[in-house]
Amino acid sequence: MTLTPEEIGKLLTLFSDKAFEDQPFDNFVRHIKQYFSKAYNYKIGVCVYHFLHHNVLSTPLRRLLGVTLLIELYRGEQFLNNPFSHFILSVIRSSGDAASKSIPFNLVLGSPEKSFLSHLIASGRPQDMLRKTPKQVMSFVEPKVDLTFLEKQLEMKLRDRPDGVRNHISCFFPETIPSQDMEDAKEVKDFAVGLLSNPCPPAMQTYRPSALRLVPPLTAGSTGADDMSWIDFDLRDHDFAVDFSIGTRVPSGMSKLINQALKGSLTLQEQQQLLLELENETTPLQDVVLLPDKLPDLVENNPLVASELLRKLIDSPKINDYFSVLLTMEMSLHSMEVVNRLTTTVKLPPEFIHLFVSNCISTCETMKDRYMQNRLVRLVCVFLQSLIRNKIINVQDLFLEVQAFCIEFSRIREAAALFRLLKQLETGTGES
Repeated sequence: MTLTPEEIGKLLTLFSDKAFEDQPFDNFVRHIKQYFSKAYNYKIGVCVYHFLHHNVLSTPLRRLLGVTLLIELYRGEQFLNNPFSHFILSVIRSSGDAASKSIPFNLVLGSPEKSFLSHLIASGRPQDMLRKTPKQVMSFVEPKVDLTFLEKQLEMKLRDRPDGVRNHISCFFPETIPSQDMEDAKEVKDFAVGLLSNPCPPAMQTYRPSALRLVPPLTAGSTGADDMSWIDFDLRDHDFAVDFSIGTRVPSGMSKLINQALKGSLTLQEQQQLLLELENETTPLQDVVLLPDKLPDLVENNPLVASELLRKLIDSPKINDYFSVLLTMEMSLHSMEVVNRLTTTVKLPPEFIHLFVSNCISTCETMKDRYMQNRLVRLVCVFLQSLIRNKIINVQDLFLEVQAFCIEFSRIREAAALFRLLKQLETGTGES
């Protein structure tokens, strides 16, 4: 679960090297990944979490390096799948006296650091953030990105965990008032090794409520003896009659067409019939009409039907599950078409649109096939122009990210056109 004493010492040595305070973050992350293989990511994360929690990383710059490393260890995966995502969001969200109730006093970061970390999570170009040095971040002036959408998604994910797993606390309590930092390297190492080594590391011990069960009383036999009476029950098999349509309110014709739409493209007549049935449905549809994990099939085979069905489900309590699927599925013309149609018919959360645009940009940058990359860049540029011209997004929220995207792909005509539109909006000579 944790590193060996030698590995803990090496990790502390890297954090203690003051040279990294004047070097870009990606240089520090690269050194960590050179020394430790990817299989060690979780062990490193556990150690860094406890370094932060117990003030082993005693300076603001080292703490910033620690939180950044927790994010970058799982770069390439969805942020919600990062096992330390709840802790990271708590650090970014903390402020004032309320922070001391959820995280130690030493982890209350300043506004520039929180803003930097929020951009590192939400940006479609994290490499731009990683080129900064820890000292430069202390004067970071960009406003903090709103991560409310991610916080709600994480809260919903944590609800699925059993109460016995969620309700436990560490056996170690962090200090509630500042104390003199440990400056001696050997003292710091001995403390960290004692905290995280041994077969049962003290830092990993938790206190949780135990499940109490009453001991059932023994039933004495009629003779008063200690032996139990064996009772044979006449077991009968019963067939249950279940009406699976209860609570679903899915007309049989609509259900049949939706199942057909998941497997392939509908004919024009079938598509018009399904859209008509959806339009004539006056009561809100239940989410059982289409389970979230089936949405990618519908988007790729029948995007028009997918956008109309999502419009009807917009008031469903589980609509965020569908938004999450749109964010995690592979970007394509059809997924952008669905989101574009939704933006013109219903009001979507700004956080969702921001993350979707960032995912589109990130997909373009990481695609290896040059032909497919050029094709996707053209589609994304047209998609962004549509969002901007229809005033669906606030250009200022994405200006730097989209501008960098246009410059990177300036060889493509649509990217150049999008760049000109941005400049027109910036100078006030174009649409606003």
